[in-house]
Order: sequence, then structure tokens, then C-alpha cells
Amino acid sequence: MGTDSEMTYSVLMAVYGKESPEFFRQSIESMLAQTLPFSDFVLVCDGPLPRGLNEVVAWAQEQMGERLQIVRLKENKGLGNALRVGVPKCRCSVIVRMDSDDISVPERCEWQLKAFAQNNVSIISGAVQEFMDDTAQAGTV
Repeated sequence: MGTDSEMTYSVLMAVYGKESPEFFRQSIESMLAQTLPFSDFVLVCDGPLPRGLNEVVAWAQEQMGERLQIVRLKENKGLGNALRVGVPKCRCSVIVRMDSDDISVPERCEWQLKAFAQNNVSIISGAVQEFMDDTAQAGTV
């Protein structure tokens, strides 16, 4: 993983029926804005989704085209199961986990993949900052 062209990764996200469509869309937008773009995005729909969430899924499909793989599970069985189903669908050996209500800074994946390569480790994590309404207020709650 020395050059940027070798720094490929998949994004793995699960969403379920009680998530906020607004937060879900913002989460996807933050991944689309990464300074190091992802190669593929696996979205596991953990059970039936209401109209608002399905509209975000349709929007995401328009944004990503073939880079987005949508896996729809018939019933909600929890995050662990959804991720277990999603991991084998990821095309890259490096998988970036993203929650459907998280927002990543634009450099997140670039920083993490560089740290991953430089430190010869199997897992990298980042800090989480909480915010109430405005992402510019992160870390002030």
C-alpha cells in the first residue's frame, strides 16, 4: 500500500428502518466527499425501509452507479448480522466501516489508510466527536 493508486478500499454501511433519512444522506455525502475516493460501497438494508430511507437509497444509487452494491435483508436481525452479510460483498481487502448516522471529515479515509500502511496493522480506528445539530459544533457537547 505505498502509492495512492494502491490505497483502495470498500465502504461498508448498514441501515435499518428507524434511522433518520437526513442523517443517513449526510453520512453518505461525507463518504462521497472523501479526499481518497472509495472503490465500492456496500449498503446493507437491515429489514424493510420506510419511504424516506428508500428515497435516500435511490439517491445514493444515482450518485454512485456501479460502485454501490445494495443488499436487502427481508427482516431486521441487527447490525452484527447485517455486517456479517456485507463483508463478503466488499471488493477490496481494506474495509472502512461507516454508521448510517455518522459524518466523516473529508480526509478520514486518506489519513486512516496511510496510517494503516505505515504501521503494518490490521485495524485502524478514529476519534468520534459528538454534535447536536450543527456539524461545525462537533466536540462542544
